[in-house]
Amino acid sequence: MYINGQAVALPQNIGIASNQSCIYWLHTHDTSGVIHIESPTQKIYTLGNFLNIWQQRFSSLGYPSQLSQSAGWKIYVNGKAYNGSIPSIPLNAHTLITLAYNSPNAQPDTTYNWNGL
Repeated sequence: MYINGQAVALPQNIGIASNQSCIYWLHTHDTSGVIHIESPTQKIYTLGNFLNIWQQRFSSLGYPSQLSQSAGWKIYVNGKAYNGSIPSIPLNAHTLITLAYNSPNAQPDTTYNWNGL
């Protein structure tokens, strides 16, 4: 994610209670940008589902206010321009999502070393 030309990492532990008592089905373990999906049911979650968890339950981890705006974003999915809204992006296995707010020089991610994920 890029905001105003600067790379912004997803914080670690979005979706994980500080005492480890609760782990949401959508969560991060580190700042790599990988969103883990560990759900007992097979369904397509969206980036909107993840952002709701971050904004409503883990906003103390630095939820960017720009994510609440619909204008000003360039969105790329697997390196290609995406014309839908940020919340509608499906979270499929190994999907590369690049979000760029007011960042005209941001380049979309096209590769990632998943290391067995």
